[in-house]
Amino acid sequence: MQKTPIWTIAALVGTLSWLDTSMAATTQVLDNTPDICVEATEQLERRDRIPKHLLSAISLAESGRWNQQKQATVAWPWTVTAGGKGRFFDTKEEAVAEVEILMTEGVRNIDVGCMQINLFYHAGAFETLTQAFDPEANAAYASQYLQAMYEAAGDWPRAVGYYHSMTPKLGTAYREKVLKLWKQQGGRTSAVASLTRGRIGIDHKRTLRLNAVFRARQEAVRKAEAAGKRHDVFASRRQAELDAWRQARNRGARITHLLAMRKAELKLRRAKSLSRLSAVDKEAELKAKRRAQLDDWRLKRANTGG
Repeated sequence: MQKTPIWTIAALVGTLSWLDTSMAATTQVLDNTPDICVEATEQLERRDRIPKHLLSAISLAESGRWNQQKQATVAWPWTVTAGGKGRFFDTKEEAVAEVEILMTEGVRNIDVGCMQINLFYHAGAFETLTQAFDPEANAAYASQYLQAMYEAAGDWPRAVGYYHSMTPKLGTAYREKVLKLWKQQGGRTSAVASLTRGRIGIDHKRTLRLNAVFRARQEAVRKAEAAGKRHDVFASRRQAELDAWRQARNRGARITHLLAMRKAELKLRRAKSLSRLSAVDKEAELKAKRRAQLDDWRLKRANTGG
């Protein structure tokens, strides 16, 4: 049996050790994914003085999925929602690629990440798609937006509704859903009442900038809709003119056709009338016709002085 050199065995052991370490690290990253969102939201709740578990409850409402390992619903950082359909991806790279594909297809209304930030209505929230899917950046923007909604609403329950929509019907249903999740996470009503507006640090400049971006986006949408309506008016007018031209053309064609039919009918009637006459009568009629034509010619010649 040929002996294997010691250095070869050492290299093989080192390679196996590296593979084992690499696989362990990969497994650790994958196993840690269900905790990424909640770690980010809990940290922000403490930093921004948001009621405990409230931001986490919103993330569950936005990107929650069942986790078999934990036997619980967890917020998933690689979530993409478009057209009312949410999809969960295994990695950030897959989620980013999905958004890029959607954008190339013309889709703009897309929610991403732990907190499902809408890339259309919050176009200035992130510098890149990679940043948009970063759990800390995603949750940090959501925290600022929630605080801005608290400033507008005056209390946390209504702020939660505003986070989703300022339309009362939509906001109320969403608020009830989040508050139910919040209580399941251990949230207490007293915790909501204990925090006052003055204890919240609001980045007013950023809020104003976000509002400006939002208003600009709305104005662009209104202009696009107005342009579309003007286009529809012009298109309708052109179509009406084209229809009128076609009707006139068809009417002229019908008149021409009718006139040709009348002439053909008159010719046929005359031919039938001649066919019923005897040979003598035909000759007499032809002579009378030629005589009339000759008289007409003479009359015209006399009038012209020819």
